Amino acid sequence: MDGATRSKQTAAASAARQLGWLPARVRAEGGALALDWRHFGAKRLTEPFYEDSAAAIQAGDPDRLITTPLTDTAAWPARLPSLEPSGLIFHMSRCGSTLITQMLAACDANLVVSEAGPIDAVVRADLAPAQRIALLRAMAGALGQVRNAGETRYFIKLDSWHACALPLFRAAFPATPWVFIYRDPAAVMVSHTGRVGAQLVSDLVSPAFYGLDPGGQTWGVDYYARVLGAICAAAAREYAGGGGLMVNYSELPRALWTRILPHFGVAPSAPEVQRMAAAARFDAKAPGRRFEPDVAAKRLATTAAIEYAVERSLAEVYGRLEALRSAVQSPARRPRR
Repeated sequence: MDGATRSKQTAAASAARQLGWLPARVRAEGGALALDWRHFGAKRLTEPFYEDSAAAIQAGDPDRLITTPLTDTAAWPARLPSLEPSGLIFHMSRCGSTLITQMLAACDANLVVSEAGPIDAVVRADLAPAQRIALLRAMAGALGQVRNAGETRYFIKLDSWHACALPLFRAAFPATPWVFIYRDPAAVMVSHTGRVGAQLVSDLVSPAFYGLDPGGQTWGVDYYARVLGAICAAAAREYAGGGGLMVNYSELPRALWTRILPHFGVAPSAPEVQRMAAAARFDAKAPGRRFEPDVAAKRLATTAAIEYAVERSLAEVYGRLEALRSAVQSPARRPRR
């Protein structure tokens, strides 16, 4: 590395460590992984997904960009105000997790990061375990900057496949409680057959990430069921290690303030519960549209092929999740505001 390049990287790193610059995208550059930072300022993350927030920032000021090596993020300075995660939200997919984050984001005290690409890049980076843990903590710290007065809680919703990386998250955040959101498997399968999610596209998420044979069939309802089964099995397996809570879609939205937040050690105020309940009346992924229940429609759309795939790959693990949910209540934690 020549002097000019080193000086440029040092200046970029220094700028990125100023309050309000958040990690926006990880990309390949010169045989290594680079991290693009964008200046969010005091903008709250209220969009359904973090990539929506990042896209809005980019559209507003496309040239305001800083790039640093991804691995340098581990040196992100602790002197900037940043929150430790209050709770981690894992999910089966298409099961109400975005509803939860939209309800949380309705309260000014809550900083909510939903399926951030930079976190996924760290989870899947080819790094030594200790380096990945340090980098994951640093990335969460960079995303969890306190940029507005009154922000006291920090919730991170992960991508659905990150349930298979629960041991990594538990190692990085051993004191942080987590929840796993799931739904009747047939309903989730119907949703994915109508619009296939990234987690079911083998070119985007390798079958090996789920512990599946990459040389086997990687398309169709049978594959979808095996992937979803692996996600659910990972959550059930990690539950024995403590800190987890199983929540069925059927319990939402009320479970957010009656089960999930108490599990996270949070006692929401009455006005906050009102704001969360009001947010639940709208479609989580299209907040300008009223929510319409789809349970009956999904039941009618369930095919024989879906029923067979569910029976083969999802019924047993769904039963385990339900047993864990009903047998053990969330451990008592000291509420915090």
